[in-house]
Amino acid sequence: MSRTVIAKRYAQALLNLATREKKVDEVGQELGLVAEAIQSSRNTSGFMADPKIDRAAKERVMEHMAEKAKLSPLVSGYLRYLSAKGRMGLVGSISGVYHTLADEKNGRAVAQVTVAHAIGQDTEEEIRKYYEKVSGKKLNLVVNVDPGILGGAMTKIGSIVRDGSLRNHLRQLKTSIIQGKVEKE
Repeated sequence: MSRTVIAKRYAQALLNLATREKKVDEVGQELGLVAEAIQSSRNTSGFMADPKIDRAAKERVMEHMAEKAKLSPLVSGYLRYLSAKGRMGLVGSISGVYHTLADEKNGRAVAQVTVAHAIGQDTEEEIRKYYEKVSGKKLNLVVNVDPGILGGAMTKIGSIVRDGSLRNHLRQLKTSIIQGKVEKE
């Protein structure tokens, strides 16, 4: 079974528990903090992912992290469960999947917009409102600046990409000119 499938199963189980306790966002924040703490340290991530290291040692590290971060009993217990199952190396993946599933459940999504030049707050708000209306979801807008697109904008919401960049239009124009020349010959 692939790591992604396994991570999705564990994330879905945690989401079900968090939903029952009406703490979906809180659990997501705590899990994100733990995943970030583990992934930010090569030593910790290697330690947690190493199957040769005793599970009891991993559990002690998790207990220490949970205590220091003041994690809820739900997240602390969940991390102990992951450790007992030898799945601590998947915490980062589980956290990512959890956030995606929680966003879907709550009608939220991330809209990544790439523009050629910085845009103002008002323009960002207009873009967010437009895509919220189109997608029917509450959006968290992330704006990236990439002068390489030349102009226009590229938008990605989930797996849907809308490329309205000048670079893309020029590429399409070039393709149609080339195809037109080929057809004439």
